[in-house]
Amino acid sequence: IGDENNPLVISDDNQSGVWQLFGVGSGNFGFENATDDYGVVASGENSLKITSNNNGTFARWQLDYDFGSPKNLSAYDVFSFYWYGADTNKQLIVRLDTSGNDWFGYSFNDSFNGWQRLTFDLNQPSVVIGSPSLDSLRWIDISPWPDSETTAVTYYMDRVIFDTNVV
Repeated sequence: IGDENNPLVISDDNQSGVWQLFGVGSGNFGFENATDDYGVVASGENSLKITSNNNGTFARWQLDYDFGSPKNLSAYDVFSFYWYGADTNKQLIVRLDTSGNDWFGYSFNDSFNGWQRLTFDLNQPSVVIGSPSLDSLRWIDISPWPDSETTAVTYYMDRVIFDTNVV
């Protein structure tokens, strides 16, 4: 796949088996389960479809990947994935969590339609909360930012990687 050097692939195909979608906070926002989609694909056989609605009890949705135990990713320069934008002009954030109180945040705007490869320099987060460290990451979280989501939307995500020397 273009512009990759030595990727650590977090997920590509059958991503619904490794990513969990759930609701956070209180509000009127809802979501459907994250599912594998074979019709809208950037890489491989399928992508992860994330669908939200205005018929729930949450403030926002959150998509989580759990490493299971702390993972040392300090040898990598970038975090990258394909995102199918819906042009809502909403801000989203990728959080690389050491613990619930210690994380790096990398924000992006949903200001495009269709697939776009998003690449974040791990050394230049948009926000740092607490004292996170790339040598002990526990979770990857993706969610609307700030906390409330008001737009029912469908997003797709594909080929999530950490990589080196592509910045």
